Amino acid sequence: MKKIVIVMSICIFSLIACGSSKKDDTAPKRAIVHNTGGYGMQYKVDLFMPVHDRYGYYYVQIDMYMDDLNKVNGSEILWKNYLGDDLALEEGGENLENVSVTVGTDTVQVKGFRQEGYNDANGKYKIETTSPDSWGIPYDGDGK
Repeated sequence: MKKIVIVMSICIFSLIACGSSKKDDTAPKRAIVHNTGGYGMQYKVDLFMPVHDRYGYYYVQIDMYMDDLNKVNGSEILWKNYLGDDLALEEGGENLENVSVTVGTDTVQVKGFRQEGYNDANGKYKIETTSPDSWGIPYDGDGK
C-alpha cells in the first residue's frame, strides 16, 4: 500500500512538473517556518515553489520536517507533499546526501536538489509570516 501511495505521489508531481515549463518571474519563492513539527521532528518548513502552466501561475508546496534549523543535510529531513505523503525522492534518483537546507532569519536556502521536475526547488525562499491564502496565487493545498 505504501509503495502505491509513493508511486502515485511521484506521478502527481511528475504531471505538475510536465505542465510547468515556464518559470514565474513575478511570484517569489516563499517559505513558512513553524516552531512545531511532526513525525517525531522538532520543526516544519513549508516551501512554496512558483510554477506556470497553461492554466496560469500557482505554488507547489513541499513540506520538510527537521530537528535543526541551521544547515541540514537532505538525508536528515522528512520530505512530504502537502497531503503528508512521502516524496519518494531517492526512488526517483535523488541522492539526499548532496542536498543541503539552511534556515536563516529571513530566508530558507535549498542547494543541490537534482530531482527531475523539482529543479526549481533550489534557491532562496523568503520566509513569510502571512498565510498563503493572502498571496493572491493558488497553491496545491488550495485545490490546484
